[in-house]
This record gives sequence, C-alpha cells and structure tokens, in this order.
Amino acid sequence: PDCVGSDVRDVRHAAWQAYIDAVVDLVVRRVYDRAGGTAHVARADRVGVVLERNALGGARRRAELDQSVAPGVTIATVPPSVTGFPAWSRREDYVLADADRDRGHADWVVPDGADNATPRILYCHGGGYEYYSPQDVYRPATSRLARASGMPVLAFDYRLVPEFG
Repeated sequence: PDCVGSDVRDVRHAAWQAYIDAVVDLVVRRVYDRAGGTAHVARADRVGVVLERNALGGARRRAELDQSVAPGVTIATVPPSVTGFPAWSRREDYVLADADRDRGHADWVVPDGADNATPRILYCHGGGYEYYSPQDVYRPATSRLARASGMPVLAFDYRLVPEFG
C-alpha cells in the first residue's frame, strides 16, 4: 500500500533536490574559489567540470589515475566503536584483501587549516553496495576533495551485499 501520497513525495523530493543543489553549489564554489577560479559561472557548468575531472570511469581508468593521497591533509581512521557504525567483515569467499576482514571504519580526512567552524562533507563511496571501502580505493579522491574544498571529509564504510543483501 502507498502510505505516502504522491504530493507529499513530490514535496519531499523537491526539498531534498534543493538541499542537494545547495550542498553541491557550496562544495563547487569552495573548490573554484580555492583554486583561484570564479564561482560566477552557471551552476551546471561548474558541476559538469567537477564531475568531468573526478569521474573514475571503471577499473581501467582508475589504474591510469594518480592513486596517491593528496599532500596537506591528515587522515584518521575512526573505528566502529567511535563512529557508531556497525563493525563487520566480508564472508571468506568475498575477501579480496586483509582489510575485508575488519570493516566498518570511517576515514576522517582533514585538510590543513580546517577548524571546528569549517563546514564538512559526508562522502558516501561508490561500488554499487558490493565493493570497496573508504580505506581501499577512495583515499586519493577524498584527500583531493578535502584539499581542494578546504573542508573536512567523513567517508564511512557500510555493509555490502551479498553478505547483507
């Protein structure tokens, strides 16, 4: 049964879309301002440039990208006991690395010069809910995002399918 009418869903969707647009604008503006660019270009152009520059495009493209962590950031791995996210491990037949046996950590990526008043970014990593974690392939991306925006980034690890599907 449909518990929420379509009008309510439309309002919620519009509110979330406006919120997401505002967050994207803030992050993109900070990246442009810190790079000496202008934040006075059309929003779609700014988002397109950022997305184009950061698109991974699959494993082949990932191998071509610089996998080093950006300078000027500090990365702290925060255990599940501190974050409140559940600790978990991959089933043995899905383990690809030792890190798969100790999951649920978050990376707190803080750029030099950030303080408690600096806005923060919550980074939900990709992988289709099946692969990866903040600690394996996303540190280069989150460190560059933190450095470029001047904003701390929290990248959390979540349970993956098929173990929890």
